Amino acid sequence: MGNCFPSLFHARTRRPIQFSAAALVSGFPNLRLNETTGSGCILSPPLLKSFTYSELEQATMNFSSQNLIGEGGFGYVYMGFIDEQTLSAASPESGMAVAVKKLSPTGTQGHEQWLTELGNLGRLRHRNLVKLYGYCSQGEDRLLVYEYLSKGSLQDLLFKDCSPPLSWETRVGIAIDTARVLSFLHELGLILRDIKSANILLDSDFSAKLSDLGYAIEGPTGDQSYVLTRVFGTEGYTDPQYLATGYYGCPLMQSLFTIVFGKALGHLIVRMSSSNVVQVC
Repeated sequence: MGNCFPSLFHARTRRPIQFSAAALVSGFPNLRLNETTGSGCILSPPLLKSFTYSELEQATMNFSSQNLIGEGGFGYVYMGFIDEQTLSAASPESGMAVAVKKLSPTGTQGHEQWLTELGNLGRLRHRNLVKLYGYCSQGEDRLLVYEYLSKGSLQDLLFKDCSPPLSWETRVGIAIDTARVLSFLHELGLILRDIKSANILLDSDFSAKLSDLGYAIEGPTGDQSYVLTRVFGTEGYTDPQYLATGYYGCPLMQSLFTIVFGKALGHLIVRMSSSNVVQVC
């Protein structure tokens, strides 16, 4: 699909972003402003703060290694603290904890995915979707500021040796939370091509929230089908037909959601990663 927001700026040209409600939905014609679907909604206008880089430096203690809480193909995630009312940088004693994702110029996730993540989480709200507070686009720096979820990712809780086993009640709750937000996104016609346990985050009460919508695309409607020239997804978590061919149509869109959710359920039940699960045809 390419850049969903061509009216903002070209994907290879990094300039300050000028947002408007119309621009944020321009890439998704089936999404309407102020639309409410189920327990989620589409915001108009997007309630995001434009942070300066120096603000986020202050919030994260100059991106201290002590504040580093995660890393991946995108770059690094740091814990920071901001004022709950003004969203200005604050001290750990008085501020609200947030997660600051800093895009690496050499990472596997690029500017295009950063824009898509910003556009999606900037206008969608759901109780099982990670909340985005704001962004920073300054020079070559690209950052996103999210709510902080204290229990971390489902992947860490399931597969780290030091993590205690989750109760069945907790696992069922996580499965239901994930199903709710996937249903919400599916009703809007969005396909998440990279759903995995690492992208399911948990708060202090083990409520699940989906993160990382940078690879989401608008799905086909009716009899439409597409063949993508660039295929994204994690092997072991995505429909093998889509990974092999780049094809997706309405039947396959249903299959994509079924397969990725089924594998997430498999993780919850047997505590095995997708690379260890045998596919039965």
